[in-house]
Amino acid sequence: MRYLYGDSAPFPLRYNFLATLESFVGSAAIALALDAESRGLQSAASAAAVGRTKSIDELERFHVFMMQGLREGAARTGDQYTSEYARIMGEHATRHVEIARTLISQQNDRELASVRLEVDRRKIDVRGSVETFFRTGKLPLLESRITMGLVTDGREARNVLSTISIIPEGIVAGFSLSIDGLEDWKRPRKVSEFAQGVDLMVGARKSWFSKKVEPEILHLDDYFVGGFELSDDAAEIRLRKKADQPDSLIFNVRRVDSELVADIHRPDDPDVDGQLPSRVDAGDLVQLERLWQLLRSASLGALEHKEHVISIHLDGEDVFEAGLVVPLVERIVRILAPTLAEIDRRSPNANELSLKTETDAGHREEIYLNKADLVRKLAALPPAERDRFAPLGIERSPA
Repeated sequence: MRYLYGDSAPFPLRYNFLATLESFVGSAAIALALDAESRGLQSAASAAAVGRTKSIDELERFHVFMMQGLREGAARTGDQYTSEYARIMGEHATRHVEIARTLISQQNDRELASVRLEVDRRKIDVRGSVETFFRTGKLPLLESRITMGLVTDGREARNVLSTISIIPEGIVAGFSLSIDGLEDWKRPRKVSEFAQGVDLMVGARKSWFSKKVEPEILHLDDYFVGGFELSDDAAEIRLRKKADQPDSLIFNVRRVDSELVADIHRPDDPDVDGQLPSRVDAGDLVQLERLWQLLRSASLGALEHKEHVISIHLDGEDVFEAGLVVPLVERIVRILAPTLAEIDRRSPNANELSLKTETDAGHREEIYLNKADLVRKLAALPPAERDRFAPLGIERSPA
């Protein structure tokens, strides 16, 4: 199925951009509203604490002034009873100031603790809202890195899949992937399921007499894939003889400029590993690259099965730990705005955003999103937060 603009021109993206836009506006509006509430609570609590601290400081200055006058008055009279009166009044006033400072400190601590609790609750909801969009929405990718590990739970071995999405504007998101709808990935998989005839010069022939180790061709089709980490320019591929055994061969393949290089590590046989070359023979690189690309191709379908958001980073910092939800939303707005503007320009109805789907048989259906529905999602936002969506242009009056 292909996507078209509302005027039937080819649409460059291969997914329903309008569904992503709707999901983003709804999730981002909730996240920004909660984030603004958190900042408001913190600001109000800080201002109240500062006001109370200022009051006690004023009280202490007044106390010092009064004590000085009391002592000077008592000294002028020189009377024993007057001096005793001044002493008692001074002690009583000092205790009053100390008690007031303690009470204010405790009140500040209680209020700040209560605010932290409310802010933490909102942070959980902010995170949930942002993660909902990242699970359901789609953004343009600079690169997808996919990872698989074969783990053993009791007697059963199963594959665990995850991915890292490199998104424009410095956004990096990590996801765990569900294998519930992926029958092939519910069981251990052999090399032969991806590539046949994988024979590499990575075996070891040992001499009984000299204990010398020489390389020999190893047939890898029946080896199990113990795991991999695959990106556009590098791959780590781990193989094992049996599904429930540790990895016995680890290949690290990478492109250096235009050249392909690969190393091999044999964790189950360190003696052999130390005697044989770590660099894979140049004649084996073609087969290794073929296995790499076939593994990557076979795992692409799993990218559509996002289960949990593992992390979201912006310019290398954790979005939630560093409090970067606002700049994250602003950058996603920048990503979506140009495509949205082109859809708007090509939509027949000025009040709607339109796309079309087209099947291989040529059947077309229109999908559309009413701008008013998007505006309603922003209605409860404070003006400053609402303005962050301005580059999308969804609140502009039709020409």
